[in-house]
Amino acid sequence: MNGKKLPGWFVAVEILILFLLFLMGDAIVRLLHLPVPPALLGMGILFFLLATGIVQPHRLEVSSRFFVRHLVLLLLPAIVGVVRLGSVLEKEGWKLGFILVISTLAVLLSTAGIARLTKKEGDE
Repeated sequence: MNGKKLPGWFVAVEILILFLLFLMGDAIVRLLHLPVPPALLGMGILFFLLATGIVQPHRLEVSSRFFVRHLVLLLLPAIVGVVRLGSVLEKEGWKLGFILVISTLAVLLSTAGIARLTKKEGDE
């Protein structure tokens, strides 16, 4: 990020923006009784804002780096939950593994396709 040192509260402001997008998604889900997780709808709103240029990607760069750096801590509760369900994993683990592989491939392929479609000439 240009090598500039930003104030410490900058991450908090960016996270607040992301949280407000989540709250917007939550309000829409509750209002319209949609069978969609509010966080997913909030990410959809963020994608729309980024795709239309209303929000520039560099405006959320600091918080993005923060979340990537602390991803393990954010996923720790989910990991603990999986470990506690060892008996379920013994019985149904192959199904979960299959679903994980297929969904991961779907995400990778769709991301690559979207990146290829949206790549501008001259981009590296």
